[in-house]
Amino acid sequence: MTTTTPRALLDSAISSPRKRRPAKENLSLLLALLSAEGLPTPETEIRFAPPRRWRIDAGYRAEMIAIEVEGAIHVQGRHTRGVGYENDMRKYNHLALLGWLLIRVSYGMIATGEATEYIKAAMLARTPAQPIASVEAHVTAKRPRPRRKGAA
Repeated sequence: MTTTTPRALLDSAISSPRKRRPAKENLSLLLALLSAEGLPTPETEIRFAPPRRWRIDAGYRAEMIAIEVEGAIHVQGRHTRGVGYENDMRKYNHLALLGWLLIRVSYGMIATGEATEYIKAAMLARTPAQPIASVEAHVTAKRPRPRRKGAA
């Protein structure tokens, strides 16, 4: 049995950035990268509001951190069209009212490492006696800067 390293997963993803990937593949990549960063593996497919069927892609129950990997954002998938978008808003609002901190990430954010930094910052924010200024500095210090058109 061969194990795929987070680096190999990321290299594969970067080599074909326009390839449509199933949401589970993006989530698997994120989980591998979190593990490589030394973070605990989040629980996946968490039902958070029974009897509703709502689930979050991944999260940390004890810290009440929810992680949603948003897919099909460039191809008008179910989650970016009218009813699906509104249903997601209802779900996210319900999460907030229950006290969950929601981190929404895209494939692009996973590939650049930005998603991992937001999740690390969320873990810091949910640690008792952690000043918010250090959390903000943690995220902004490592955020990749977009390239300007015409820049080499």
